[in-house]
Amino acid sequence: MNRPGLLLAGGNVYVAFGSVGDTIPWYGFVMAYDATTLAQVAVLNTSPALAQGGSIWGGGQGPVADEAGNVYVITANGDFNANTGGSDYGTSFLKLNGSNLSVLDYFTPDNQLYLGNHDIDLGAGGPLLIPGTTLLLGGGKDGFLRVVDSANMGKFNSGFNADVQEWAAISGRIMGGPVYWNSPTLGPVVYMWGDGEPLRAWSFNGQTFQTSPVTQSTMLNSTGYSNMAPLSISSNGGTAGTGIVWAATSLSGDANGGTVPGQLWAFDAGDLTNELWDSQQNSSRDGVGSFAKYAPPTVANGKVYAPTFSGQLLVYGLLSALEFGITAAPSSQSVVAGS
Repeated sequence: MNRPGLLLAGGNVYVAFGSVGDTIPWYGFVMAYDATTLAQVAVLNTSPALAQGGSIWGGGQGPVADEAGNVYVITANGDFNANTGGSDYGTSFLKLNGSNLSVLDYFTPDNQLYLGNHDIDLGAGGPLLIPGTTLLLGGGKDGFLRVVDSANMGKFNSGFNADVQEWAAISGRIMGGPVYWNSPTLGPVVYMWGDGEPLRAWSFNGQTFQTSPVTQSTMLNSTGYSNMAPLSISSNGGTAGTGIVWAATSLSGDANGGTVPGQLWAFDAGDLTNELWDSQQNSSRDGVGSFAKYAPPTVANGKVYAPTFSGQLLVYGLLSALEFGITAAPSSQSVVAGS
């Protein structure tokens, strides 16, 4: 199942795959294709030895690449034996050579076995490379965000985690990825919106995150197993007052295994208590239809594009200003003398 988004980097298109229902045998795959000819360049199987696990889900987030051309993914539950010289990388952050997809480095939590045995996929969420740093940020079904240094990822230690930082960001499941903005008022921040919870932002000091939200919405997301809201950011660069967090959510009901109505939101990225707009304010005109989970809104050329499970791609934009005017119209009227 190709749930992750695609990555275009260094002349290649990278495609990642998970399983369908964890039916044995199942694997995680990353495949690279020449962007011009579509010839296959490289393939990585994340769990070839024991043929079980290592799916790459990402919740719609694609792999990411750094300036050196290295590619990063996060794998889900499954076999792990890389610490003993094996080739299985379940429940791990992976750094891959962009040319041949060989594993250059990795990070695996010390509770990998527990996470794997209980289907608490680390790879349910996708990775984010924090601009201007060597740091990766990502999380999974345990609700923890983990900061990993791509220059020295820490590998696996049974007694401790050699990542930079980790904290319980949301109480539910991370099934998607955080989004980043360098706010003129809050500084660098990342945003996530878990199911049944408010939209939150955490500030970044250049090395670690403040684990208490710097701002959060008063609106709650709908509750459901796979209802984490996919997010996008738009802004006029770093100009104050222009940052907008766009969110797609279920209007009601659990989107896991069923079709539910959707809703599109816009929040002030500098103050999440300030809701700017949502599609239910004029639902007859702006209603979403059926929610397409794991699909972030796309912002381009002043418009917001939102896919649906209703067989429609919706395009939102600013309404044209009403055009009207007042013109003097001379008139004549008879007046009786002396009246």
